[in-house]
Amino acid sequence: MTGLKDMLRAVTAALPPAITRGFAGGFARFGVVGVTVTALHVIIAATLIESGRAGPAVANGAAFIVAASASFALNTKYTFRSDVNIVRLSRFFVVAILCGLLSMALAGGCELLGLPYQVGILVVVACVPPLSYLSHRLWTYA
Repeated sequence: MTGLKDMLRAVTAALPPAITRGFAGGFARFGVVGVTVTALHVIIAATLIESGRAGPAVANGAAFIVAASASFALNTKYTFRSDVNIVRLSRFFVVAILCGLLSMALAGGCELLGLPYQVGILVVVACVPPLSYLSHRLWTYA
C-alpha cells in the first residue's frame, strides 16, 4: 500500500498546481451533482413513460435537457462557485457533447474488441467523469 501512496504522491507532485489545488473537493462536489442530475433524469424519463405522456426516446430527450440544464446550474454555483454567463454555458455544452461522443467511442471500442458490455460501461465510468471534470475546471470555468 505504501508503494501506491508514494506513486500517487509522485504523480500529484508532477502535475501543475492549477490541476491539483482543491481537486479532491471539487471532484467530490462534481460527483454529487452528477448523481443528483442522473437521478433527476431517471425520474423525469420514467414519469413521462409510465404516465403515457411520451415514449422512451422523447422522454429521455426531455429528461436530458432538464438534467443537463440542472447540471450546468449546479456545477456553476456549487462545484466551481462561478457566475452564470453565456461563455460558460457554451463551453459547458461543448464539453458535455464531447464527453458523450467519447463515451460512445470507448464503449464502441470495447465492443469491437469483443469485450462484454459491462467492461465498456466500466471504462466509460472510469474515464469520462474525471476528464469531464478536468475539462470544465481547466476550460469551462477557467
